[in-house]
Amino acid sequence: MEAMTGFLSRWLILTLSVLAAAHLVPGIEYRGVGALLAASLLLGLLNAVVRPLLVALSLPLVIVSFGLFLLAINTALFYITGHFVRGFVVHSWTAAFFGSVICSALGVVLRGLRRVSSSTITLSANRRRASDGHRVIDI
Repeated sequence: MEAMTGFLSRWLILTLSVLAAAHLVPGIEYRGVGALLAASLLLGLLNAVVRPLLVALSLPLVIVSFGLFLLAINTALFYITGHFVRGFVVHSWTAAFFGSVICSALGVVLRGLRRVSSSTITLSANRRRASDGHRVIDI
């Protein structure tokens, strides 16, 4: 159950990121919520399966470019998603680049907010008091 919740949470974050990219970047369009959900699902699968292989194969380029080649990998996956999902269109490499940058940045922010809110809940649930009334720190 927890794995399914984590998957749905990551999919929602990616969907919101792709939605923001479609609204902010000219050249990225979607026709309906179904196309947006399908595009974010495919992009998530590509990031989980294909991206690690591409990073491993291009590791020398990633190292020499100080990680900047990862932008090219992200751009390529975003651009490919536009070709495979009917109703989700990425018109150019430039649009794919800016779309992938927005998705990455917004994804980091949203995942960070999710972690902060879940750790706050955990912290408040773990507060206890010792027999003398002082707080106990669980480690």
